[in-house]
Amino acid sequence: MLRLANILSVIVVIATSALAFFHYHDDMDIKIPYLSQMFIGAAVLLGMVLLIKLTSRWPAVLMALKTEGYKLSLKGFRKVIIYEGMVLLYLGVFAYVMLSYIDIGFWTGIVASVLFLEGAILLLTQLVKSPFKVLLNDKAITKITNEWEVVSWNDIKKIDSRQNDIHLIRKNGTPVLIDLEWIEKSVRDDFIARINRIAQEKGIYCSIDCVGEYQDFAKMSSQPIYNE
Repeated sequence: MLRLANILSVIVVIATSALAFFHYHDDMDIKIPYLSQMFIGAAVLLGMVLLIKLTSRWPAVLMALKTEGYKLSLKGFRKVIIYEGMVLLYLGVFAYVMLSYIDIGFWTGIVASVLFLEGAILLLTQLVKSPFKVLLNDKAITKITNEWEVVSWNDIKKIDSRQNDIHLIRKNGTPVLIDLEWIEKSVRDDFIARINRIAQEKGIYCSIDCVGEYQDFAKMSSQPIYNE
């Protein structure tokens, strides 16, 4: 949902920027009907994106602040910054242009500015409090970053790996990827051990073929358990 919300926000920004270009260069004699209504519609769509983000990822962040888990590594945070930063760049430039140069883009610029601040505050919160992490218990596996996803153990058919990635395969066939490099190096072995232990307790096929620093653990976990 959050990924779709980000995609929607970028589409709205690009489409509205094109409309703003024609409006600003009115000497081109290109008249677009209902232009003001389109800008209001863009503000509404961006407001929906803002509502989705406020009601989904912030409750997850607040929960993560109160819960022990496997924290995001510095390398993982860099990837989050790249992904979230691209969205913030679009929103920041768009908001500035709307508020500075487009007379009918005031409300669109205001909503885009709030969206920009929401994302910036989220990244700042990670720098100060480190809420981005993976939560693991016998009920579910929860990934909390700028996006978040909950995978119930009851929905998992099997678990396997490719290099340093763990693939949680749902019963409907869709995979959920956990990149081990996103987890702090000091707790990766413990994370892998708990994944294997819980999977074995629940009779779920688990074959994590690790490389490099995880080879010793892979040998210890070479007997997967599978229960149809």
